[in-house]
Amino acid sequence: MTIIGENQGPLAPHLYDVLAFTAHEVRALTYAAMVPGESYTPTPLYKKVMSLQGDSPAWKLGKYVPYGYCEAFAQYGLVTEESVIVKSRSAQAYVVAEKPRELILPFVGHLLDISLNEDQSLIEIFGPPQTSSEQGTRTCQRRLAVLGALEQTQEKIMPLAAITTLLGIYPAQADMIAEDLAASEVVNLKSSGRGQPTIIYMAKPDLAEATFRQDITSALFLDIVSCIVNHFSSPETVPFTNAEVADRLLNSTKYEDTSEFRQRISAHTFYLAKQRDLLDFKRKISQSDAGREVIWATEKQRQLIGKVLKAVQGVKSPSKDYLEEGQSTVEAILGDKELVNYLVAKAKQSSLGRKVLQEAQEKIQEGFDAVLTQDTWLNRREIQAALADHDIVLDVTAVKSHLKSLVGLGRLAIQETREGYKYSRA
Repeated sequence: MTIIGENQGPLAPHLYDVLAFTAHEVRALTYAAMVPGESYTPTPLYKKVMSLQGDSPAWKLGKYVPYGYCEAFAQYGLVTEESVIVKSRSAQAYVVAEKPRELILPFVGHLLDISLNEDQSLIEIFGPPQTSSEQGTRTCQRRLAVLGALEQTQEKIMPLAAITTLLGIYPAQADMIAEDLAASEVVNLKSSGRGQPTIIYMAKPDLAEATFRQDITSALFLDIVSCIVNHFSSPETVPFTNAEVADRLLNSTKYEDTSEFRQRISAHTFYLAKQRDLLDFKRKISQSDAGREVIWATEKQRQLIGKVLKAVQGVKSPSKDYLEEGQSTVEAILGDKELVNYLVAKAKQSSLGRKVLQEAQEKIQEGFDAVLTQDTWLNRREIQAALADHDIVLDVTAVKSHLKSLVGLGRLAIQETREGYKYSRA
C-alpha cells in the first residue's frame, strides 16, 4: 500500500517536491523547453516559452513567470544558477541540470500525456504546490496516498475515516482532501445515510449585556440576538438549536422560510459563538453516522487513477520503456503548437479558478478584505459568519470554493491546524 512516508527511487528524498512543481502544464512545458547547455535569463526564457504557443497564445504569461518557475526548480536540483554577462552587466541565469533531466523529462512527458487525455488539469489531480501541513507534506503526496489506497480496495470504495487513519490526520483534514478530489471529479464523495451534525448552543451571561447596534447593521442578526435573550436565556438558560431560533422568528410575518434564511441564522449563531464568545456550543453526531461518508470511483475515474499511479510509480523505478515513452511524448507535444495551446489553456483555466465568476469574485474579495487581516486566522465557518454581517451570504461549499481560488491567486494564506484549515490575508 502507498503510505504517506514513502519517497523512494532516484528522486528521493525530493520526489513529491519535484512532482508538486512539475504537475502544472505551463511549469512542465517551461522545464521541457529549456535546452541543456543554454543559459536562460528572464527575457530569453520568456520568449522561448511563449514561442511554443505560436502566434495565437492561449495564455500571455507575465515576462518573469517562467523565470520564477526556475527558482522553484533550482531548489531541487532540476536547474542550476550561473552568472552571465548581459549587455555588459552581470546577471543570474538558469541552466538545466543534465543528469536529473534524463529522468525528469520523461516524467514530465507522462504527466502531460495524462493532461492531454483526461478532463482534469494536472493541478486538479495533484493539487497546488504548497505544503499542506506544518511537517512540510505536499498536497500531492497526501492525494497519491489516498488514491493508492482506494485503488487497492476491492470495490473501489473508501470511508473518510480510513483516510484519517492512513494519513494520521484529523477528520476535518480528511474531509478537505476528499472534497478537493471530488470537486475535481477525480473521485466521488457520498454519504450513506450520514446527516448533518446538530449544533447545540447555550447563551452565556454576557450575551444579554452585549451591544451590537453600532457595528452590526443586519436586522436578522439583531433579531436573532433578541430571540436568544428572550426565549433561551430568560428566565433561565436552556439549550437551543438553529432550527428552534428559526421557528421562533418565523412566528412573525417578517421572514420567509427559505434555505438562505436558515443559512444566515447558522452563520450568525456561529459568529456569536466563535468570534464574540457569547455562546457555548457543541456538535452532536452519532458515531455510526460519522463513519458513513465515503469516496468511490467510477470506471472512468479508476482508469485516471491507474494512469496517475503508474506515472508516479514509473519515476520511482524507471524502465527503459517508461523513459522512452515519456521522452517521445514530450518531443511530440513541443513540436505541436495546437497541443501546447490546449495544455496551456487547461493550466490557465484551473490556475485562475474555473467555475468562479469574476464579478462575484470581486465582490467577495471586498468581503474577505473586510473580515480578514494579516493578524487574524479564521476557518471557513468563521469566515462564512463574518461575511454574512457584510450582506454576503454563502453556504460553506461556496465559501470553500472562493477560498481555494483566493489562495491559488496568492491573495490569502492558508494554515493547517488541529481543527482544520484556517485562512488569513496574504
